[in-house]
Amino acid sequence: MSRQVIIAIVSLTMFILLFVFYGVCRVIPASDSWWTVPIARSIVEDGNIDADEFVHIKAYDKHLELLEKSDNHYYGYFPIGSSILAVPFVWYAKAIGYDLTSPHKFLTFEKIIASFYSALTATIMFIALFLYTKKISVALILASVFAFCTPI
Repeated sequence: MSRQVIIAIVSLTMFILLFVFYGVCRVIPASDSWWTVPIARSIVEDGNIDADEFVHIKAYDKHLELLEKSDNHYYGYFPIGSSILAVPFVWYAKAIGYDLTSPHKFLTFEKIIASFYSALTATIMFIALFLYTKKISVALILASVFAFCTPI
């Protein structure tokens, strides 16, 4: 088996194992990312980045302090990048009819998105380390340190 095939198999296996591990881990997204999925929904459904359609929903009340009002619109206080990264997932969820209206459901969905990107980042780190060191074992150890010992 060629070295490229081995790297591809190790990378895919690493991604799947990390995705599952992060998914079942009891750590939940932080409050600063609470508006990630609603703003991504706003991008998908309305083509804008405001959260105007959510501020009147009672279940969202306790998180309104994480929004800023500007020109009669509500925007997330934190950068928009995580919402933009969530757009493909929200689009897919909408396409298959998955309901993202309740906070419990969209927070669970946010964890899936975060697990995906964390696993992807660690896998890319493994590939980059392998390309740099040319040693699978070293790249795997260092990528594992990155995956399990840093707050990604």
